[in-house]
Amino acid sequence: MNKLSMIPAGLVAALLSTHAFAADGATTGPHGEKPTPAASFTLTPDEETKIKDGKFTAALVWHEMSEYTNAVNSGAQDEFKRLGVEVVAQTDAGFDAARQKSDVETVLAKKPSIILSLPVDPATAGPIYDPALKAGVKLAFVDNSPQGYVQGKDYVTIVSDDLFQMGHKAGVAMADALGKKARSATSSMTPIST
Repeated sequence: MNKLSMIPAGLVAALLSTHAFAADGATTGPHGEKPTPAASFTLTPDEETKIKDGKFTAALVWHEMSEYTNAVNSGAQDEFKRLGVEVVAQTDAGFDAARQKSDVETVLAKKPSIILSLPVDPATAGPIYDPALKAGVKLAFVDNSPQGYVQGKDYVTIVSDDLFQMGHKAGVAMADALGKKARSATSSMTPIST
């Protein structure tokens, strides 16, 4: 296994996530990929040593900072620190694709080994990340990838939450808070089963 390809596996484990996008009660990737639980990824002590000895660097290029992004950012920072990967840049595009393009160009000057990012707009993100690809930087994404990018060729992985399970747990919590009853469009109070 290429030692640089091990970084995303450790990151995946740190983020405690799977592929995203809920559909018909099952969480799948943006192209229908079967999700892989983060808990199934582990690094051997030898792999961790290779990463620590690799003097890798990372840039975190976010779409915007929010509670969600802050949580992902903290997990990534902690895992990179544990593995001896120096975070050389962190950006916040303020949900502006043009600003994210500038952010990618700016962090490339720091020559990161990997960029972890959440694209503002997958439909127009390809040209934003193309300079990183040309520079040989490994890309890992959160929640989605640039349209036209191919996993394993253009980026290493997509990590995210299990959105179906999140929705289920939110629904159960809401039902519990409402005493197992909620308003619906067809009746004033409809029992909710959990």
